Amino acid sequence: TNQTRPVGGGPIGNWVQENPDSTTSPVWVDRNGIYYYRDGDDIVQFFDEFNTDGEWRRLQDNKELMRARETFVNAVFVSGISVKRPNQGYGGLQNFPRFLENWDNSINLYIQGAFIQLNFSTANTAPFEQEAWEPGQTPQTDEWLEYYNPPVRRWGYDVGLLYVPPAPAARRFVSIGAPRSEYYRELPADDPYIVNLRCARRDGELIMDGFCPS
Repeated sequence: TNQTRPVGGGPIGNWVQENPDSTTSPVWVDRNGIYYYRDGDDIVQFFDEFNTDGEWRRLQDNKELMRARETFVNAVFVSGISVKRPNQGYGGLQNFPRFLENWDNSINLYIQGAFIQLNFSTANTAPFEQEAWEPGQTPQTDEWLEYYNPPVRRWGYDVGLLYVPPAPAARRFVSIGAPRSEYYRELPADDPYIVNLRCARRDGELIMDGFCPS
């Protein structure tokens, strides 16, 4: 119910469901990805009943989201993030976990863990901020998130992660070390190569007399 949908869609019982005797049963979708609506005694395909000429419920009108309650989570979140446009944001760290429930900006969510951003999305279905959807529209400088009610963020790093083996995500991280340089490495005095230099002879006489071990 957090998505755009027809204003006349009616209650869940108007949709053809997997179990027609239960309003909590999932909506039935056929093998072609089509779902159906009951129009009186008729059953019609969704887009035949609600085409682009009909009135649709906008994102900011979706006030029927499930209300959240205070929640505690221990987890590592690994994800990509959406690409931002000029004068728009991509959500930032505070919105790294996306929320579909109504948190009313006042309900606590406690997360102990870590957030790992692997990449930016190569394609987005929509911008994170919703005031300008189409190319050429001018975004506002203020966030426009009327459809989105995040929690009170009580988040922190879980130090318990320091006591467990690295997760598979750790393989995606690369540390640049100090590669060995044969030209600038200082060899010890007893290194075989250095000993050969120290004991080099010309015409049977030591070149570096006094430096060759006896």
